Amino acid sequence: MDSLDMGGIESYVMNIYRHIDQKKVQFDFAIFKKDNFFEEEAERLGARVYKCLDGSYKVQLKFVKELQLQNNYPIVHCHNCSLKGMIRGTLPVRRLKKNDRPLIIAHSHNPGMPTNTAPDKIIRYVLKKIITESSDYYFACSQEASNSKFLPSKAASRYILLKNGIEVKKIAFDPKIRKKIREKLGISNSTFVYGTVGRLETQKNHSFMIQRFAEVAKQRENVKLLLVGDGSLKNQLIELAKQLDVLNKMIFVGTKDNANDYLQAMDMFLFPSIYEGLGISLIEAQANGLPSLVSDAIPKEACVTDLVTRLSLASDNLWVEHMIKEKQCISRSLKYVNKVRESGYDIQNIATYLQNFYLKNI
Repeated sequence: MDSLDMGGIESYVMNIYRHIDQKKVQFDFAIFKKDNFFEEEAERLGARVYKCLDGSYKVQLKFVKELQLQNNYPIVHCHNCSLKGMIRGTLPVRRLKKNDRPLIIAHSHNPGMPTNTAPDKIIRYVLKKIITESSDYYFACSQEASNSKFLPSKAASRYILLKNGIEVKKIAFDPKIRKKIREKLGISNSTFVYGTVGRLETQKNHSFMIQRFAEVAKQRENVKLLLVGDGSLKNQLIELAKQLDVLNKMIFVGTKDNANDYLQAMDMFLFPSIYEGLGISLIEAQANGLPSLVSDAIPKEACVTDLVTRLSLASDNLWVEHMIKEKQCISRSLKYVNKVRESGYDIQNIATYLQNFYLKNI
C-alpha cells in the first residue's frame, strides 16, 4: 500500500483488519509514507509496519523484495490505485526463486484517470501485462477497476470482484448524532447542508462542487457546504471559495475518524468524482438514507438504492437544479440499511470471505 493514512483504500483495509480473526490471520504493512493516521491502531492489532521513505522507485522495488526474503510471507496482497504502485508490490516478489515466492494478490480499487491518447493506451497495456504476469489472483471492487489494471488472459476463476464493505449498523441514521454534530459545527436545524466525504484531491472534483454550490447559494437561502477530508488542494479550494464569495457558507472539517457521524448532519450527498473504482463514501451515504447526486463516472455497482441520481459533469445546470429542488428530510428511513446489506456491502461478510481465502491458500 502507499500508506496507512486516511483514505478510501486505507480505511477499507483497516476495516477488514478489525473484522478478521487476528488469532488466525495477521497483517503486516509495507508503506511509503512517514506519518500515517492508522499506524498506531494497526500496531495495536498486531501488525508490523515497514516503511520505505526513499523516493527512488528502484529503491522501493528492492525494499519490497528484501521484505519478502526476510519474512517469508505466504501471501502478499497488494492494494493500490495506480499501475506503477501495483507493479511495485507484485513484480519484486514474483521474480524471487520459487521457494521464496508467495501467493500474490493484486487488488485494484480504482480505474485511474481516463486515457485517450494512443501512447497512453500503449503504456497502460504494457503495465497491465506486467501486473497480470506478476500476480496469481486479481481482485477488484468493480468490473471497471478490474479492466483498468488487469488483462483478461488468465483463468476466469483468478478474477474476483470483492465489494468494498462498510459497518452498516454504525452508519444508520441517528437523529441524536445529527443534532450533536450540527450543534458542534454551529449549524441550525433549518439549514440545508450539502456535503461530501473524500480527500481534497483532483479525482474527487471538489472545485466543480464548490462552483455548483455557489450558484445554488445565489438562489437558495440558508445553505451550507460541508467537506470532510483533507488533501493537497485544500488551500486552492479555499481560494476558489473566496473568489466565489461562499467561503462563509462552507465548513472544512478535515480528516475525521468518525466521518460517518458527519453524514448524519448532511441533507444531500454530493459526489462529482472524475473517476472512481467504486465509491465507498457513496455506499455509506445510501446506508445513512441520504439523497445523493453523483457523476456518471461512478460505477453503477455503487448505486444500490433509489436515493442516487447520476448526472454528467457536462450538465452544470442540471446539477444546480437537482441541488435546489431537494427538500430537507430530517427523518430518514432505516430500510436503506437493509438494502445496502442485501446488496453485499456488509464488512463482516467480506472480511470472513477474505479470511477464508487466506487460510485456504496458505
